[in-house]
Amino acid sequence: MSGSPHEDTNERLVALLRKDGRAPIVDLATALGVPRSVVRARLRELRESGDIAIVAMAHPAVLNLDVGCHLSIKVYGSTREVVEHLLAAENVTLVSLVSGEYDIVVELRARDQRELFDAVEEIRLSDAVREVCTLVYVDVLRSPFAAAARPAQVRLDEVDLAIVHRLQDDGRMPFRELAESVGVSESTARTRTLALLDREVMRISTITRRGTRTRNLAMGMGLHVRGYSDDLVAAILDIPGVEFLATVIGNYDMIGTVSGNALPALQRVAEQVRSSPDVTGICTWVHMDFVRETYRLPLSAA
Repeated sequence: MSGSPHEDTNERLVALLRKDGRAPIVDLATALGVPRSVVRARLRELRESGDIAIVAMAHPAVLNLDVGCHLSIKVYGSTREVVEHLLAAENVTLVSLVSGEYDIVVELRARDQRELFDAVEEIRLSDAVREVCTLVYVDVLRSPFAAAARPAQVRLDEVDLAIVHRLQDDGRMPFRELAESVGVSESTARTRTLALLDREVMRISTITRRGTRTRNLAMGMGLHVRGYSDDLVAAILDIPGVEFLATVIGNYDMIGTVSGNALPALQRVAEQVRSSPDVTGICTWVHMDFVRETYRLPLSAA
């Protein structure tokens, strides 16, 4: 990042869209202190270039995908065969080539522990897979999309699912266009969408293509802790750049993802985490290539 005013505005715009992907242009312009025409132009440029995607995601629990896990995979030889197999699975939301002890990290979702076990076992039985380390999520404390708390039990009908489906492709789709594609009135599309957002059944946020915009590097970290505490969680979540944090069952007690503009920035975060008296050990890995980074879950699960 060069630090030019143009790029600084883009960075601030992306940060606002991460919080609310459907924020009105007038609100974005006010927050940025620039004309609305500038916001429209920057937003159009970022989206058309593929640098960002503004998309919706239903909370995994609402879609009956209550169980999630993080897999670290070692392979024999090239990663290509394993990656192609992983990309064919609709419940795999993240596939990344990483540095360190393992070659690939994966995130996947399932309805229950049996389905999760079967999915992991299928990966493990591949002739190209040498080893799989499984970390099962207990509490997702921060995610780019899913709220930490499970939404109140709701039943999604066909209209709700159709709205989520359309907004998974374009989170800023105008209500008129959304209504036409779903087959309801514009007022119904607006009411249903706002209700889904208010109940945190669905969130609309922004995915940034790695390597092109700010925070273009990502580091994973596995933590051993002396004991779970709210103070420890709050301290880690308060560190700039922490995108993801979860308590897990497995080789680590917690895992997280940190983004930054350069390796020294990631190293500073690791040192800050390591210096906590409650952290007894830390292992890190750098994401070299996000082959898949999506929060599009199979709506058929609902």
